Amino acid sequence: MIKPSKIDQILDPETFFYDIPLEKPNLRLSREELDMHYSAKVKKIFRGSRCDYIGYAHGILSVEVFLNEQMRHKLFLHVGEDNLHITCSCGMPGERLCIHAYIGLHDMVWRDYFDFERFYWPGYESDEKLQQKFLNVEVDKRRIFVEPKFRYGNIFRPGLVFLDNRHISLKVQPDVFQGIDWSREEVIAFCLCYSVGGYFNAHLPIIVPCLAKTGKDGKSVTSILQFSTAKKPVTKIEFTANQLLLKDISLRQYELAKNWDKSSQDESGLELATLKDALFALWQEALPLLIREKYCCTYYLYWLKFLDQKPRTKKYLQSCQFSLDKPVLSFVLKFYADHFSLFAEVHVNGQHLKTEGWGAKPPLVLFDEKHGLCYLMQSVQDDDLFWWMLNNNGRLTVLKEHFIEFHHTFLDQLSRCYPISFIKKPGTKNKYSFDDVLQETSLLKPDLP
Repeated sequence: MIKPSKIDQILDPETFFYDIPLEKPNLRLSREELDMHYSAKVKKIFRGSRCDYIGYAHGILSVEVFLNEQMRHKLFLHVGEDNLHITCSCGMPGERLCIHAYIGLHDMVWRDYFDFERFYWPGYESDEKLQQKFLNVEVDKRRIFVEPKFRYGNIFRPGLVFLDNRHISLKVQPDVFQGIDWSREEVIAFCLCYSVGGYFNAHLPIIVPCLAKTGKDGKSVTSILQFSTAKKPVTKIEFTANQLLLKDISLRQYELAKNWDKSSQDESGLELATLKDALFALWQEALPLLIREKYCCTYYLYWLKFLDQKPRTKKYLQSCQFSLDKPVLSFVLKFYADHFSLFAEVHVNGQHLKTEGWGAKPPLVLFDEKHGLCYLMQSVQDDDLFWWMLNNNGRLTVLKEHFIEFHHTFLDQLSRCYPISFIKKPGTKNKYSFDDVLQETSLLKPDLP
């Protein structure tokens, strides 16, 4: 069993480190909070001073502060679970925050605040091999990056929430584990217009009626002549009753997607979640109507404003059929010598559906390119959670020593909402059980009340 790293393994007990509380969840230090720790007026000293990053090793961030070209001091910073430890080469007389540390920190928070969570890597800081295995460290005089290597996705850190999943919620959901020649003819088709990207960057997918042209076999759409919008409706062909219902849903979807674009800068994500729920409900209403239509397709649309233009890029057009089958989301927990990895999987009718990585999945829907099918996700929660996993290279990484906390703060609730399989050795796959994992991986079971 890997022993938890202790603060005295990292900070020299004979060296004084000044402590500054940090605000969670980002371990943020604001300029106002910093000024509470140093009250002297130092405006003149700021002239000509600068702060250069030197390196990051063993959990210690090294910074060099220049008061002028002749006077320089080195700062050493360590980020704890809820505080910042800082010392200076001057020795910090009187065990107070020195002028050099204040100037160095002021340089970091000059834009009102600085998020120190980027330097908080418990378990990796006292083990150089672990740091080299899991983390990338890039140092520049003006900035420094410490982040997980791409292959390990999103790494769990005790006491710190996943900072990119504020749009994710976990709630228990209902149990879902169980002879005419049409060549070159102009037709009414229904096109899924979508884009991909981060949660706040891709526009919501909408169904749009369009005037389209079929191929020689009359079975698929080969080009779109015109999108039918409120400003420019298609009038050349009369819509059927089923198509009129879909046209009305399309107009309502468009208004929601347009509001999403306007609200995408809202950091709380509350309005975005409401818009996504409303659009998902419209997709549920449209799906039974779409499977009655002979001509359906998908089109990669960068921005909604392009609906007013004639589609010109045929490579973004794909014929498809919509399916009423529901993708079922599940998870797999794998154990390695020193860490666990959690992966997300999607199955349709018991068959594993392979999905591409980051940026390949649109919101709400899932493509099966092998069979030319398009599925609607089971719920908005499933979509948000699966999208978040894909955008983290499809995995969460947890050090063995952090697993118990990971279970109590995340995995336990996830297992109540979704099926999770546990794999210790290749070829073995069992239903996830916390107690079984503790026993099979030689982790000590905590004293529970």
